[in-house]
Amino acid sequence: MKPPPTAATSDSGSGGGLIRPSRICYLAIFSTVFWFLVFSLRSGMPGGDLSSLLFKPSSLSLPLLNSFTFDQNPSPEQQPPPAEDRCAGRYIYMYDMPARFNEELLRDCRALRPWTEAGMCPYVANGGMGEPLGGEGGVFSERGWFATDQFVLDIIFHGRMKRYGCLTNDSAAAAAVFVPFYGSCDLGRYIFHRNASVKDALSEDLVAWLTRRPEWCAMGGRDHFFVAGRTTWDFRRQGDEDWEWGSKLLTYPSVQNMTAILVEASPWSRNNLAVPYPTYFHPETAADVAAWQRRVRAAARPWLFSFAGGPRKGNGTIRADIIRQCGASSHCNLFHCHGAAASGCNAPGAVMRVFESSRFCLQPRGDTMTRRSTFDAILAGCIPVFFHPGSAYTQYTLHLPPEHGRWSVLILHSDVTGRNVSIEETLTAISPEKVRSMREEVIRLIPTVVYADTRSSRVDFRDAFDVAVDAVIDRVARRRRGEPEVRSVVSDKSGGGGGASFLRPSRVCFLAMLSTAFWSMIFYAHHSAVQGGGGGSSMGSVFLRPSSFSRPLLTSFRIIGGARDQCAGRRVYMYELPPRFNAELVRDCRLYSRSMDVCKLVVNDGFGPALPGGGALPERDVYDTDQYMLALIYHARMRRYECLTGDPAAADAVFVPFYAGFDAAMNLMKSDLAARDELPRQLVEWLVRRPEWRVMDGRDHFMVAARPVWDFYRGGDDGWGNALLTYPAIRNTTVLTVEANPWKGIDFGVPFPSHFHPTSDADVLRWQDRMRRRDRRWLWAFAGAPRPGSTKTVRAQIIEQCTASPSCTHFGSSPGHYNSPGRIMELLESAAFCIQPRGDSYTRKSTFDSMLAGCIPVFLHPASAYTQYTWHLPRDYRSYSVFVPHTDVVAGGRNASIEAALRRIPAATVARMREEVIRLIPRITYRDPAATLVTFRDAFDVAVDAVLDRVARRRRAAAEGREYVDVFDGHDSWKHNLLDDGQTRIGPHEFDPYL
Repeated sequence: MKPPPTAATSDSGSGGGLIRPSRICYLAIFSTVFWFLVFSLRSGMPGGDLSSLLFKPSSLSLPLLNSFTFDQNPSPEQQPPPAEDRCAGRYIYMYDMPARFNEELLRDCRALRPWTEAGMCPYVANGGMGEPLGGEGGVFSERGWFATDQFVLDIIFHGRMKRYGCLTNDSAAAAAVFVPFYGSCDLGRYIFHRNASVKDALSEDLVAWLTRRPEWCAMGGRDHFFVAGRTTWDFRRQGDEDWEWGSKLLTYPSVQNMTAILVEASPWSRNNLAVPYPTYFHPETAADVAAWQRRVRAAARPWLFSFAGGPRKGNGTIRADIIRQCGASSHCNLFHCHGAAASGCNAPGAVMRVFESSRFCLQPRGDTMTRRSTFDAILAGCIPVFFHPGSAYTQYTLHLPPEHGRWSVLILHSDVTGRNVSIEETLTAISPEKVRSMREEVIRLIPTVVYADTRSSRVDFRDAFDVAVDAVIDRVARRRRGEPEVRSVVSDKSGGGGGASFLRPSRVCFLAMLSTAFWSMIFYAHHSAVQGGGGGSSMGSVFLRPSSFSRPLLTSFRIIGGARDQCAGRRVYMYELPPRFNAELVRDCRLYSRSMDVCKLVVNDGFGPALPGGGALPERDVYDTDQYMLALIYHARMRRYECLTGDPAAADAVFVPFYAGFDAAMNLMKSDLAARDELPRQLVEWLVRRPEWRVMDGRDHFMVAARPVWDFYRGGDDGWGNALLTYPAIRNTTVLTVEANPWKGIDFGVPFPSHFHPTSDADVLRWQDRMRRRDRRWLWAFAGAPRPGSTKTVRAQIIEQCTASPSCTHFGSSPGHYNSPGRIMELLESAAFCIQPRGDSYTRKSTFDSMLAGCIPVFLHPASAYTQYTWHLPRDYRSYSVFVPHTDVVAGGRNASIEAALRRIPAATVARMREEVIRLIPRITYRDPAATLVTFRDAFDVAVDAVLDRVARRRRAAAEGREYVDVFDGHDSWKHNLLDDGQTRIGPHEFDPYL
């Protein structure tokens, strides 16, 4: 039996409830904190001068408050010390941003580099690492090598951050906040665009999105960081002339509050950190790194020095002199990237072969001060030779040692171009022992200048990503403590001073706030007692009764023992599936359908492109949402689910983010059944090997198959769809579909997505009020097209009756209206009743569009809603809908009049039904995943709570040594869905004639 949703447990009443502390308890806590701070400051001040200590900036106030823990149920015996938190001070909160800021940019990867045929598509593969490389004739080690572009660092960082060991869903507990914005990809699209507004559009959108977030408000963005995987100069356009280079991203004041990670930083900016360019090597483990280090340590190096690069315009440049000297020397290997040989410089194997065979590698400036080749040389164990300190020494201070002579050589470019200093003589003068020592230091640096495999969870060494993240965390910690900003090597040209530093309130400010809170609570309690009236309440009774406002006031404190865990019984663990099961399916969106452009519908986390509000649509939060995008929508919501946990042992259910509907649609028309079933079989094989699966053999797992169930129930060697839901392993799970099978027991119907995805309670309330006041000039309406074939079908009869009635409206011969959300909603909002016959199968999206429009649905088959959406819609279908059997309407039946049936319903009943429909709107919409100002339970919340309830029943039964049986296949399966709590007997039902 599919269990009905259980009623929410009341906080009131006796038995099982938590004993909440009285107000006097919290008043005592506040008072204690206040005086504890005073005496702590008094005892710790130098010279006993209390005023001098109170009025200087505080570095301990925030950490001190964060460290308080109140235990309301202390143990009488001494507790053992808590286990050390390995992530203490290292937690990162990562925004789950709208896809337009990152993933959506990659879907049109050709546009990221429009001057080449393939664009950036080969380079954004594999989490930004690019396509895998072969052995290249023995140049590379066995694994970990990819054709990585130099400007994909934002993608690589995002991939590594997804697997960061100290990621947290609680922004209040985070040491820093990561913003996964693909700035380099955004700029790549428009780098040669002549319109400045176009270049800046997404950057301005980012600033607007961030500054509205509550996480931003905590420190004004000073604890935020992001990666823009190009040089700083690409994001520092000063004017708005169309011919000027780059975007203005780094010039916005809000962005200047954040820490920007780039491959080349500005020497005059405090908020820039430079990190290594990505190389071709992305190892998984320390063993992979050690194997490569042994290889380059043993490499034969017949060349004293080498240069891989091309000339720059002009004869007096450093590059011209390097090419001239190298070409004239028998000890230099010149890999000339110019003319016919230029294409060879894009071959990773050829470049690395040059560096691996040389003792020194010349590194002049690139197009800017730095160049990627520096890190390719270090990776090859080749000692870099610089000609300007800005090429490395003043840039990569986090990753490279400050003792530059230990691992590199500096020959000033002015000495080469002006004084004609010989590069070869300078390098030959270095003793062999010194060369070996320098090379060993270079080889030792390799782990900290490479980026580990972005897809791997096995990384066990500290790579360039780890070094950068630790530096950001340290930087934010200094800001929290109110320490002065660490200046760059070159002083700030913008005016110096401390203007940019984060001004923190003094200690006396925090003491004043605590004192104010204390006395505010006193006066509040007194006012409550005086104003209570009638009950003879004394002030003491107010103090000693449980407080309704105390928990929100103290949400920043951790109350142990007596606090209510908001996530108890609601924690969900979500698999990080291999991308072939989800992300890659979306990337191949063009294969989804031959008749429609699905790629435009997957944007905005499956909501589709945003629509202009107004008219018949809500004023905002409106999207052109396709009916089969539910897997993307659930995945996006689950990423932000407030009770998501990274610990499967603590989880109450496990979510499998498999895009089953995408896979099914891409293979529906294939005659090869093995091809249709290939990915579902791979999923089963992947799942059953997981330790999380073996705990309950998948009975605590759930997934979304965002199409009608018939696409996943092929039973034999022919027929429609794939066999996903026939596999025994999958039948252990809970599967959510937009249309369930009335005769099977493992799939559960959830609403189709509508066009409205609200971001706040106010949005929903405004819309509900608008639907209550809507003028409904038509008695009934039908939004749909006829089906080909006989005029005796139910749809044909509906259209015939509607056309003949002056009280009915339909689209008639305007098929273009069927794909216009505004036209559809205008029709549905204008009618009191909306007819909902079967769609291509039993159900149709229009049911939920009509309810969103406040239009009472009229069903002609019970499987169109009543046996489907038992979690979301009332069991008493008469409270919100009308049932007119299709057998009464079709020609050859009773030829019943739909209009006559509707006119028999009293006006008062119609009003009650419409109010019930409007009341249901929150439960059948899917809110914006980024929404934070919401208290209503949407369709996602209702479904997840029902899944958790089902898993809890299964878990309790297993603990009692029995199997909880709620899956019934066969003729009466649908009847179990309609049982009330406590009912077990199945008998005759009014829907028997139709099912």
